[in-house]
Amino acid sequence: MLHSPYIATNIVVRGNVATVTSPSAFDNVDPSRTSRIVIATANGEYTFRSVEPVANARDWHRNDTLERSYCSDTVGVCAAVTSPRTALWSLPSHLLATFAGLGLVTGLCLGWMAIRYRNLERSLEQRLQSAIESGELTVVFQPLRKISDGSTVGFEALARWHISPEEEIGPDIFVPLAQVNGFGPVLSRYVLATALDDIEGVLLPDAELYVCINVEPEDIADGSFPDYALSQVESRHLRPFQVCFEVTERNDIVTPEFFKNMALLQGAGFRFLIDDFGTGHSNFSHLARTSFNGIKIDSLFTGAITTDSPLRSVLPAVYELALKLNLDVTIEGIETSAEAAMLRSLAPEAIGQGWFFGRPVNARELASRRAPLDSVLDS
Repeated sequence: MLHSPYIATNIVVRGNVATVTSPSAFDNVDPSRTSRIVIATANGEYTFRSVEPVANARDWHRNDTLERSYCSDTVGVCAAVTSPRTALWSLPSHLLATFAGLGLVTGLCLGWMAIRYRNLERSLEQRLQSAIESGELTVVFQPLRKISDGSTVGFEALARWHISPEEEIGPDIFVPLAQVNGFGPVLSRYVLATALDDIEGVLLPDAELYVCINVEPEDIADGSFPDYALSQVESRHLRPFQVCFEVTERNDIVTPEFFKNMALLQGAGFRFLIDDFGTGHSNFSHLARTSFNGIKIDSLFTGAITTDSPLRSVLPAVYELALKLNLDVTIEGIETSAEAAMLRSLAPEAIGQGWFFGRPVNARELASRRAPLDSVLDS
């Protein structure tokens, strides 16, 4: 037995269970012998196996090491490993070359993407300017109807940009793009002129109809805008009260120039609504400082009236307060018959807008969409 290969075999006995380990059980754990490995009892009284790193093991002269240990509750044995922390420069040359190559490729890709994004943004800006100059942007019109009986009172002009028959860029992209790049007023004037060109034949025969044009405060604040707006209306023999400006405030920017020009335009007969009322910077604080003719309640509150949302009470409260302030009220985002039916009792004097009352159409289709609704509203 003195020369038996099993003389160094370890046996761990716990209760009726005996665990036997081969003398070579841990030989392949760290073939390169770069780490210190100790397998011992949980109390440290007996060491089953201790593997020391070879004398010339790389990086053991450094004090920067990693230590990990794990104990088994089943057999009462713990294993502890101490390894040198490998520095990047100590890796094999082929791994270093791989990492360097991956870093270079990643950097080039990110750089290319950044340049492409900037070029795309610049290209989109240039294309938008070109589209305005060449008349590529079109305007569609969404009906505005009395909630009480569904009769048509006007239309909102909505700009559209089709860069190809299959691809459209929405106003939520190109309007802020125009504003950021300083040609927002040019875009607003383009939409005003194009909308009046398209809808002139509908507004002329019926002086009670009007069209809403979306503008930013900066557009109204432009010194030449009042004269421009008036000339556009007069040249088509329309009346100023047939044009309503919906002011969208993406930022709380209301300047003295805005107040001055707004007063000039209202004196000529134009009307002003606060768009998306109740969200962002559009709120009653502006009504205390300005003389808006009305408000347009945001669709966020319209969609809540037929739900259990805490917002369901906002629309009726805003509507009642607006009436007390002698403000016109337009409610947007009316999409279902249930919403329309509820609004007949909640806001009967308001004007409604949404897919239930009609989707945006071009000027040629307006005549066929002006008939009052007589189905759900009258049921």
